[in-house]
Amino acid sequence: MEDIKQQQLEVLKEASTYCVNVIRVIDTVVPELLGDKKDDTDEYFRMTVDGINTSFEMYNSTKSLLAGEGITIDEASVNECVKSLSAAVQNNEDSAKAEALQKIKEFIKAFKEAADKMISIN
Repeated sequence: MEDIKQQQLEVLKEASTYCVNVIRVIDTVVPELLGDKKDDTDEYFRMTVDGINTSFEMYNSTKSLLAGEGITIDEASVNECVKSLSAAVQNNEDSAKAEALQKIKEFIKAFKEAADKMISIN
């Protein structure tokens, strides 16, 4: 059991840094989706979604450790944001993609804060 906790803590250490990068990427791609579109915006958006998915995987692999310390994130809200992003992608609506990314960014920020808190108490 202690091995699992150590592995989860390692993931949280990586997640803290990774979340900063994902937030930066979201902040870069959102203005492009809102009108300052470049030749590589669609590819950059796809890579941004990949980064978000990796963040979700990191969260899912550590949420039991976080919850054990009373650290929770509103998953229902995040799921709604993911549904919005999925619909925006399906409808190819750049402004809706940007709006969904801004909401998902709040999850990424919350996860980074949770990771940092967990790291500091261990």
